[in-house]
Amino acid sequence: MSNAALQTYITKTEEMLDRISEAEAHSKDNESRDHVIEIISNKIVEREDLLEKIKGPYSDKEAQLGRKAVELDKQLQSKLALITTAIRADMRIAKKQQRTHSQYANPYNQVASADGMYLDSRK
Repeated sequence: MSNAALQTYITKTEEMLDRISEAEAHSKDNESRDHVIEIISNKIVEREDLLEKIKGPYSDKEAQLGRKAVELDKQLQSKLALITTAIRADMRIAKKQQRTHSQYANPYNQVASADGMYLDSRK
């Protein structure tokens, strides 16, 4: 069972890598990125189920497949890190645009000085 589970695990990982590569090549819009993230999340859950089925002791062929799986996981981790970095950059840009917009809409909102103003402390 472990050999079939390992082969399925490798196939799912390759599908994820292909999906990420397609998404990087075609577009940078948020809707397609959200769709890709949803698909990847589902495949990660499927892969976790497969990891539970992979148990030792391993034959030589299974060990070779395991090394291939580790190599693919490293590639997947680097691509997912790039996607995470891109999302964080987009979030920073959106936050900065929101701050800039609010400062433009109400430029005197954050003025903290009370120079030249009489404050009456009586009620």
